[in-house]
Amino acid sequence: WPRTLRATAYGTGISVWLQAWWGFLQNSANRFVPIGRFSKLTNVLFVVALDQAVGASILNAGYFFTVSWLTDFNFDKATQRMKECFPAQMLAHLSFWPWFSIALFYTVSAIST
Repeated sequence: WPRTLRATAYGTGISVWLQAWWGFLQNSANRFVPIGRFSKLTNVLFVVALDQAVGASILNAGYFFTVSWLTDFNFDKATQRMKECFPAQMLAHLSFWPWFSIALFYTVSAIST
């Protein structure tokens, strides 16, 4: 598959998962860190910590595996590619996205209302 088609296929699939994931995060935050008992910032930090620890790991590992696997449908090569790329990607990811997510969820997200 051409690279653009592989990335599009992954993006389409992960978008469905993200909607369910963010719904789960919202429900979890409302259950464990409700804004009525905790500050809005505490609620947002709970969501971001869970999202970055679990969601980002799944998303990033899944991207490298899926895009590689769609190249030649070789499971072993896709697994190796994911193992090679995942650590550096997560370091880069965690240097920016948690801060962006805190600002986003605090100011505009339905999760933090």
